[in-house]
Amino acid sequence: MDFTSLLNQILPKRSFSFWKNKVILSINLANLAMLVVIWILWIWKMRAIGQIYSPLITNRLLANYTLYLLPIFNTLVLMMNLYLAQKAYLREKMASYFLILIITFIEILTLELIRFYLSQGF
Repeated sequence: MDFTSLLNQILPKRSFSFWKNKVILSINLANLAMLVVIWILWIWKMRAIGQIYSPLITNRLLANYTLYLLPIFNTLVLMMNLYLAQKAYLREKMASYFLILIITFIEILTLELIRFYLSQGF
């Protein structure tokens, strides 16, 4: 089974053309990889400053959701913009590209912010 037939089975016909575009697909995969890096760096930062005192996820980690607002915000913005870009793709392709590039810009800014936090010891 190839990738195209798998997409035909999973996605509706209207959204298939959005995911078939190789530029959009490659940017989305890069955005997903950056989001994974953001979550890994953020959890590593929490462990480094003592918010996680065990290698296992503890109640202390789960109790304070405010510590994770930055990666949660990034995840929500990614999902919202992908949904809007997919809906706008058939009508206005440029708006779809713009929304996807906004996601990339926000994730790059977040990675820089995490790098700053790690260098300052916050």
